[in-house]
Amino acid sequence: MIRVDRLKALRQSRGLTPYQLGEALKTNVGQIHQLESGRVEPSCFRLIALAYFFGVSTDYLLGLTDNPTHYHSGNFREFLIFSGGGLSSTAWREHLKNQALKMSGRAASKPTDS
Repeated sequence: MIRVDRLKALRQSRGLTPYQLGEALKTNVGQIHQLESGRVEPSCFRLIALAYFFGVSTDYLLGLTDNPTHYHSGNFREFLIFSGGGLSSTAWREHLKNQALKMSGRAASKPTDS
C-alpha cells in the first residue's frame, strides 16, 4: 500500500499542484487526488512512474524503507517515451532487462549472425 503522506509531501516539496503532477505523469487530476487520498492504489506502472519522477525508490513510496534513495539509473523522460510510446510488453521487458544489465555493469548480449 502506497504511503499517501509521502506522495503528497514529495509533490508539495517540488511546488507542484495535483494538476501539474497529473500532467507530468500523463494522467488526470482526479487520479492524483484518488492516489493521495488512498482511495485507489497505483498500478505497478504508475508506481514506477512516480518513483522515476520524484527520484525515489518504489520501496520508499510503499513504506518499506525510510531511505528515499533512488535505486535505478534511467531518466523519467526516457521512461515516458518507452512506456507511453506504444511498445509491446515484450519490448518493454527487453528494455528493462537491458537497463538492469547496464546498471549491473554487464553488457546485454548481442545476437550473433549465424
